Amino acid sequence: MSDDKKLTFEEFLQMPREEQNIRYRDLSDHDKFRARMSEGGYSFVDDGTPPMTEEDFCAMFGMTKQELEEFKKYHNLK
Repeated sequence: MSDDKKLTFEEFLQMPREEQNIRYRDLSDHDKFRARMSEGGYSFVDDGTPPMTEEDFCAMFGMTKQELEEFKKYHNLK
């Protein structure tokens, strides 16, 4: 697909999840990064998606709940 036919991030966000999974490859590298960052509650737009739970965060990064608490304390996070 040529650059002028790339899918925009804004168009991507309007698609159902199933179509996003297929069309992800049509995003620019920067928009692929934005799409990855919008996963799990790290969203650039308020799309109504609930934020990631601590349990999901721990599972995604292979952390225990205690490791997460230590990480948050070390980085002065709530």
